Amino acid sequence: MSQSKRKAIPQKMRFEVFKRDSFKCQYCGQSSPDVILHVDHIKPVSKGGDNSIVNLITACQGCNSGKSNIELDDSSALAKQKAQMDELNERREQLQMMMDWRAGLKDMDNDAVETLVDEIESVMVTREVNEQGERSIRTWFKKYGYTLVSECIEISAGQYLKFDDEGRCEDRAAQKFFSMIPRIAANKLRHGDDPDMSRLYYARGILRNRLSYCNESMAIDLLVAANDVLDDPEELIEIAKVVKNWTAFRQQMAEIMEGGA
Repeated sequence: MSQSKRKAIPQKMRFEVFKRDSFKCQYCGQSSPDVILHVDHIKPVSKGGDNSIVNLITACQGCNSGKSNIELDDSSALAKQKAQMDELNERREQLQMMMDWRAGLKDMDNDAVETLVDEIESVMVTREVNEQGERSIRTWFKKYGYTLVSECIEISAGQYLKFDDEGRCEDRAAQKFFSMIPRIAANKLRHGDDPDMSRLYYARGILRNRLSYCNESMAIDLLVAANDVLDDPEELIEIAKVVKNWTAFRQQMAEIMEGGA
């Protein structure tokens, strides 16, 4: 009988075998680049083996040369292929679980953002959040988390929302309410859960409602700095109740800070 003629294994097929076997010799376990790898025939060509991928296996140079044309035991070859398939299936299952987990997190985030939108619309009563507003809320949620944003919605609504005689939210008040939510959240992160901060915000609210002009961002900074000296937010509240204008307020805060210098 004539022996089977050996055909060169195409480069693409060699690469597929290496990938399947994780670039590791299936006889001794050594890996590239520590050893030179070859593609070996499970059933030798001299015994009728072909170049199909199921008959090919990765072997290092030493194992391949030592093996010669000794055929691998059928059961060991099948066991190796089964182990490879089991590993591949496990990887696929874990990948699917990870994708399902990520999709679940995304759904939870979407539900949280929708809830925040509902909270804002409920306090504005007659107004709805548009697409741009929803994108802003999603950004706040990612930066500050659901609990803090929800808390700041309530704070901002109490400080800034105003309604006309027919119960409709005023335009400027609605815009101010919405824009202040992330600023309140940022301030809360900066100052933590200091109970004095709520009193200082209250003092700032008095200034905003009483004075014809009030730089709200500067006002809270001045109140915080003055409270560091006085350690008495109630005194600052009393100042806010009687101060005549923004200039006078700034001057009084400066005097307090200078006194503590």
